Amino acid sequence: MTVPERKVYSISELTKEIKGLLEYDFQNIYITGEISNFRVPASGHYYFTLKDEGAQIRAVMFRQTNLYMRFVPKDGMQVLGKGRISVYEPQGSYQVILDYMEPTGIGALKQAYDDLKRKLRDEGLFDDAKKKALPEFLQSVGVVTSATGAAIRDFLSVANRRFTNMRVIIYPVRVQGDGAGDEIAGGIEYFNRAKNVDAIVIMRGGGSFEDLFSFSKEVVARAVYDSVIPVISAVGHETDYSISDFAADLRAPTPSAAAELIIAEKDELSYRISNYTEKLSSMINYIFLEETKKVAYYERALGDPKRRLEDLMLRVDDLTSHLMTLMKSRISAYNARIRINEKALGWSSLKSYLSQKEDKLTMLRQQLIRQVYDNVKYASLYLNEYNEKLDLANPFHLLKKGYSITYESKTRKIIKNIKGIRKGDLLDIKLGAGSIECIVNDINED
Repeated sequence: MTVPERKVYSISELTKEIKGLLEYDFQNIYITGEISNFRVPASGHYYFTLKDEGAQIRAVMFRQTNLYMRFVPKDGMQVLGKGRISVYEPQGSYQVILDYMEPTGIGALKQAYDDLKRKLRDEGLFDDAKKKALPEFLQSVGVVTSATGAAIRDFLSVANRRFTNMRVIIYPVRVQGDGAGDEIAGGIEYFNRAKNVDAIVIMRGGGSFEDLFSFSKEVVARAVYDSVIPVISAVGHETDYSISDFAADLRAPTPSAAAELIIAEKDELSYRISNYTEKLSSMINYIFLEETKKVAYYERALGDPKRRLEDLMLRVDDLTSHLMTLMKSRISAYNARIRINEKALGWSSLKSYLSQKEDKLTMLRQQLIRQVYDNVKYASLYLNEYNEKLDLANPFHLLKKGYSITYESKTRKIIKNIKGIRKGDLLDIKLGAGSIECIVNDINED
């Protein structure tokens, strides 16, 4: 009888054999249990024990995996995990390495909801200061919801009743189940890329906490927060709150209420436009009458510049005529004196005398011409100076240079300083071309 040869293992060899068998046979396994001894060292990895009534096993979840978890594990929490069995050879121990883990049951969903809500709140995703205001008059609305649910029918019914011409673009998505959160976030991102709507509504009808949980996914909350276009969250009934409600710029208790909140009634808008038109027409007529009165006042104060110019031109002509008459009178006087001297003097001395007088007459003529030229030049300079003064005194000319006149809208009183002016006061500003109506937002004493 042959005795079989004995196989003797070293510790390392046996451990390698066990490691190979376990790691080969137990890949991609699901495991459920209660967490205990949970700890997170400086490396950021999760180390804990999973146990049930009869046994326990050590578990590890590495940092690069647990960064994407939606909840914070705690001792006593029931979880479902997916991973593989691994053997740590130096200690000869085995453990499960998890690459996915989630809480189990409705309590787990609530825990995940609370943990994510707390995390996003601490990051500032719910801050009121960061929420965007809706445009006063929407022309188009993007709706991210199920294309066949009652929610979209209710929304469209209210929208059609309030404003028949409102443009509504529907981005159909699943509103519950696996992948629904990614589809909802994708709808928000689509409208932000297309830039074809003024506001986005994400919505669904009522349901259980689990049914509404797609709107409490982190991917949805971040898409809502990152949206450049204002987002309205209308999920479930009035008592239901999803995380998207806190991240949105506006929360509506129901889809129908969302339509009521954001879509103005067409009849009301028509009335407001008509009322504004009447007020504007009345204001324009009032301003026109007031400005007409001012123009008439300035015309009376300044007189007619054309008439003043005509007066100056007549004065120049009068001065010219007077100078010509004076010149003729002097020439006649000199001629008379010449004739007297001719009789008193002989011809021999008369020729010399006439030559002297001729020279003097030429000099006088030149002086007279210069005097006439200087008088005309002075009159022209005076006329130009007067025209410039008229231009400077003309308030409408100053307005064309960039100045303006500011009035109180009600009293039409000209405002010279900030005394008596308050925030919110309505002012009119007269410019060189047209006028501006404005509201006081701030007052500086500088």
